[in-house]
Amino acid sequence: MFLMPIHKQFALFTLYVLGFTFIFNFSFKLFKERLRESKILLFLPLLYLLYFFQSFRDGVFYEIEQKLSFVVFPLLFLGSNIDWLKIKNKAFNVYAVGCLVALLVCFVVAVQGYIETNIIDAFFYTNLSIFMHAGYFSFHLCLGVSMLLYFLLFGEGSSATRKVLLALAVSFLVVGIILLSSKAPLIALILIFTFYLFKYVRDTKKWKLVVVIAGVFILALFIAYKTLDYFTYRVDSFISSLKENPKDADTTSSREMVWQRALELIKDRPLTGYGNAANQELSYSYFRNDMLVEYDHQLNAHSEFLQIFLELGIAGFSILILILIFSIIQAFKAKDMLWIAFMICVFVGFATESYLETEAGILYFCFFYCFFTISKKSTND
Repeated sequence: MFLMPIHKQFALFTLYVLGFTFIFNFSFKLFKERLRESKILLFLPLLYLLYFFQSFRDGVFYEIEQKLSFVVFPLLFLGSNIDWLKIKNKAFNVYAVGCLVALLVCFVVAVQGYIETNIIDAFFYTNLSIFMHAGYFSFHLCLGVSMLLYFLLFGEGSSATRKVLLALAVSFLVVGIILLSSKAPLIALILIFTFYLFKYVRDTKKWKLVVVIAGVFILALFIAYKTLDYFTYRVDSFISSLKENPKDADTTSSREMVWQRALELIKDRPLTGYGNAANQELSYSYFRNDMLVEYDHQLNAHSEFLQIFLELGIAGFSILILILIFSIIQAFKAKDMLWIAFMICVFVGFATESYLETEAGILYFCFFYCFFTISKKSTND
């Protein structure tokens, strides 16, 4: 888990090695017991089968290997002898440290770049995110913030020194997310902070700490908006695109126009979808509607909900919705705040990115989706 936010290829390689070793410590008894408790995980292999049959129909199989995580991770978590519940907190600590190290490395590289070029843009957006796309990296940091903030607010027996270190770590990751300036993760972060602070007040009836945390967070966003030109531009373009009809090629307006084209295509073929030709059909639509920037960049649907509808039709879309709805229901039933925070990231991420079209997105979703499901449904619970 330490490698996940640091480098997607290293993390993917490590996790597939772990999947290979699972062959030697596979427990059929555990597999059956966990499967009875976590049948929801079967939806992931079912989704993979839809992709497989669609690719078989089209005669194009390039996506099958990329989406193999839909099968590998459920098998790994269901059949492994690892007690996922027992290692849960340790795993989250390791992941949070991975987020901190990854961001620190990014800052070191940014400082070096600034010294060489004297260009402040080295600290923003894609220039700062050296390991993966800024949006995906920001969602990793969001989940890291969720874990650290959870330990800060709800951790039992934490010393004053540990709480100070947790507060500093949360602040560092929040600064990183602000500088990365990816809008969807920022929205997810605001929702997570709101949820956590509301839960803390409801459980403890203490307002002072919540007022301090909320005040510092709001102040940080305000200062960033007033002093950081790139952050200001990203926020202003987002607000203006909500007020006016999309017409410019900034990222938010571009997404709105892409979503319009995707919805038009879905209306023409809602049952079966377009399979591997979905993105090609989108490109044709961009060209027909004079969306030359989107056409040149061959953009996908920039929404996993629309992307999967385009590719797999109503069946794939329905399975994805069931996966997400069942998961959020289980998270609330289990009163697992970290699971809920993860699902907030997933819903916001899926709404604004074709998350399951990239290795970084698939790895992030499949691993934590299976981890949270199994760790709360462990036979040792």
